[in-house]
Amino acid sequence: MFGQSAYIRNAYPDGLKVNADGSADVYLQDQVGKQFIQYFAKFNDTLRVLENDAVSGSYDIVVKNSTLIATDIINITTDGQYYNGTILAVDDDTLTMDVPVNFPYDSGTVVREYTPEMNINASSPVIYTIINRTAEPIDINKIVFYLTDDAEMDDAKFGAVTALSKGVTIRVKRSSGNYELISTVKNNAELAMISDNFDYRDTTSTGGYGLIATVRFNGQEQSGVAIRLELNEELQLIIKDDISGLTSFKCLAFGHYAED
Repeated sequence: MFGQSAYIRNAYPDGLKVNADGSADVYLQDQVGKQFIQYFAKFNDTLRVLENDAVSGSYDIVVKNSTLIATDIINITTDGQYYNGTILAVDDDTLTMDVPVNFPYDSGTVVREYTPEMNINASSPVIYTIINRTAEPIDINKIVFYLTDDAEMDDAKFGAVTALSKGVTIRVKRSSGNYELISTVKNNAELAMISDNFDYRDTTSTGGYGLIATVRFNGQEQSGVAIRLELNEELQLIIKDDISGLTSFKCLAFGHYAED
């Protein structure tokens, strides 16, 4: 027990102050870095590239030999930078986007088309992914599920469709080729059990229904650790049932580029 305030010498000139009761004052400081927010996506196997350097702030990009159409969604990624946008119009190989370009991506940079919508009939397993395509590690802190339908939802269903027989599996694909299984959910109750926040809601004044669920990873009251993705590692959602009866099913991942 300290009889009076004391200072413990450290790297700072004034040292660390320890109060008479043995406690130390703590000041929280937010981490500053690059955020990472992406939908789980099913990527088209067709790879395209930028024909010209992208211009920061522009709504137009030129994609070589593009066969893309309006409403397609694309992703561009380079080390520490990523772009997602929906195509509004196409003029030959020039795409007019709904989101301005955020970085001067070089010509030849790969452009990937993808869909975030997971309300599919998965007669065989379909994998939606968050992929780290950069050399910088990415720490995923949470994922948010959002399901909508025109029928009311309850704990025995998945969204508003019948409970799944195979379920939706969350796992990590490591660079070794091995996998880390996190969870499999087959109904809303199981999704609620792994969620920090879970809520049924009316989505429209005309009778739509929704479900939003937040699964957090790091924090002492959660799993305790973030999910770190190194280069080419993936956080995956595997759809293994017919959930095409849902109006919509998407999942968004939140994290940041790690700084050791």
